[in-house]
Amino acid sequence: MTANPNKAIYSDWYVPSQLEFAPKTPYDARVLKSRMDLLREHCAGKDVLDLCCGSGTFLAQLMDGVKSIAGLDFSRSLLQAAAARAKDNPHVIGFAEGDAKSLPFKTESFDTVFSIASLYYVPDVQKAISETARVLRPGGVAILDLGNSRSLARLTGAASHYFYGWAKLFAIPYGDILNAIAKAGLTIEQHRASQILPLNGPRLVQLLLPFSTSLFKYPMGLMIGGRLLDDRISGAPGLRRLAFRHLFVLRKPDHG
Repeated sequence: MTANPNKAIYSDWYVPSQLEFAPKTPYDARVLKSRMDLLREHCAGKDVLDLCCGSGTFLAQLMDGVKSIAGLDFSRSLLQAAAARAKDNPHVIGFAEGDAKSLPFKTESFDTVFSIASLYYVPDVQKAISETARVLRPGGVAILDLGNSRSLARLTGAASHYFYGWAKLFAIPYGDILNAIAKAGLTIEQHRASQILPLNGPRLVQLLLPFSTSLFKYPMGLMIGGRLLDDRISGAPGLRRLAFRHLFVLRKPDHG
């Protein structure tokens, strides 16, 4: 099993405010809205797990519309921030400090499990996908944001980790993502690819790797036929294997 240096990085170097999803460009705002719309659709009235919940950015926006919601993360400080913003909400059943690859929940505990912008920082993510399937009830839905190692973001991620101590990427090849989903017994209902260009990085990384500059967010954030230009380009059949982010809506078969 691969050790995860990110637990120390998130616990010792990051503060909750750094991990808020605060839109700085129209691209960011549109991506955040699309994620929230998708989560609200599949979490409303359900028993939900926010996997790698961080400081609770998404959980806090969903908690009034669910039947129940729990959060899990490996960072105690982030969990404390999430618990503070969810204080006294009757739908929040608790927060667990734990590993995405070995979930401390009973089999078939949740109707919906989601993880946004997190699982590509988890080594051996195939185990996290398998664990997600285990805790889902039959007919349940997983919304997982996974990272492709055969992308430009692997370069910018490695440079950001080396120069600035940012979290280390543990993305896997696109084909391995599909294999892990199939092995876990989940079926793909929706798939959205994005970030054929990394679109972010610290200043030095942007200077060394100009394709990572956030300036590309402006053209890639244009809406074309109701979809981001980034999504259209990144999701093209010949290019999706080079895109970094792959957002899946997965269904656990209902054998009943």
